[in-house]
Amino acid sequence: MASLRIRQFVIPPVKSAWQTFVVASQYFRPKIFTIGLVGVIAFPLYYVIWAYWFPQPYENLSLRLVGALILAVLMVESRWPAKLRTYYGVYVYLTCIYCFPFFFTYMLMRNEFSTTWGMSTAIAIFLLNILVDWKNLIFIWVTGVCLAVVAYYLTSDTPIELRALLAQLPIYLFAVGFGSLLSYTSEMVTQEKLRATLAAGANIAHELRTPLLSIRSGAIGVKRYFPQLLDGYQKASAAGLEVAAINPMHLRRLESLPDEIEKEVEYSQLVIDILLMNAGNKSINPADFSRCSVRSCVDLALSRYPYTSDEEAALVHNDVEGDFEFIGSEILMNHVLFNLLRNAIHYVRVAGKGQITVWGQARGKGYCLYFRDTGTGIPADALPHIFERFFTTRQKGAGTGLGLAFCKMAMESFEGSIDCDARVGQYTQFRLCFPPPEEFGYPRSHVQG
Repeated sequence: MASLRIRQFVIPPVKSAWQTFVVASQYFRPKIFTIGLVGVIAFPLYYVIWAYWFPQPYENLSLRLVGALILAVLMVESRWPAKLRTYYGVYVYLTCIYCFPFFFTYMLMRNEFSTTWGMSTAIAIFLLNILVDWKNLIFIWVTGVCLAVVAYYLTSDTPIELRALLAQLPIYLFAVGFGSLLSYTSEMVTQEKLRATLAAGANIAHELRTPLLSIRSGAIGVKRYFPQLLDGYQKASAAGLEVAAINPMHLRRLESLPDEIEKEVEYSQLVIDILLMNAGNKSINPADFSRCSVRSCVDLALSRYPYTSDEEAALVHNDVEGDFEFIGSEILMNHVLFNLLRNAIHYVRVAGKGQITVWGQARGKGYCLYFRDTGTGIPADALPHIFERFFTTRQKGAGTGLGLAFCKMAMESFEGSIDCDARVGQYTQFRLCFPPPEEFGYPRSHVQG
């Protein structure tokens, strides 16, 4: 019972803190090279300063070189193998523990709480506060300090000077506490902005849904009475009455138009739901998933996409042959393809050359759909980050950075995957892989069809 209560009180806050850190680490990821470079230079440089220019009681080149090496590995994160990149968050967390509280606390104690190292430790606290939120600041600092104390007792016979520690402790507690307060306030402001954005989005969605429902009601009314109007028109025309001539092809088109309007309204409602879900970073519920055809999804998306001209439509080549069924949502899949197509057309336009090709290929029991454009390509340093929320390679204000993040979320909800290969100035190729329907993990009784 006691262990259950501990888990209930400890695990949720730890999970929440970790998720917050993962999100924060993605925001400073584009600057990770600069952060690492500063550390790689500072660790050995300050060894020279404190060992030779202004000698301190204790220095340790090995500890500094370990810190520099850890940061050097972090600098080349974009070149890590794909499997190792999944541990990026863990690596950054351990790096923060070593390079900030562990290193500075250990050196502070070995230097007998000197003023120089006291100031250095206080600065380290404020630097860490810039990188992480208040919960992780406290956890990282407590963990690092505890490890530093253990390391001190294992490597030194001199007891810790409690008087010196107690004299400096209020400064460090103030730095951690004040930094946490600022971080907490900043986090609350960010959360409030996000809530306000989602509320505004919900209001806009509501305003859009109202006219869509009116359009749907009008389409249902037209569908109900149009056959009578058509019959009256045909009888009047056959009787030689004076009526405006209408092309028979246009009449057939008008007859099917109400159904098409209803489908488009339905589709628009679902797109609104998808966009709100994406903006709110909510997970996709597979309860409404059914068996879908890859080929049908591709055909529908490519034919339904709102091209701006015939020349733009001519850029796209559908080379999908055969078919494959997957468990998922046709609407979600269409939205994924829309995002890929919109990006591809944009970069082909920017490059002033290229074409877009879609094709499929069986892979074991599964299937892979390939989406390739020969436009501008993607820089190697940006490629590992393209599926991150709010990351975009377009000019500031030209993209939200949500499209590819949604594609990844949708493909993972199908228990599939999406990855990208690109060369600057040559091509960008996305690969969407689907598992066979029998391997879909969600309870089959909850899946339609």
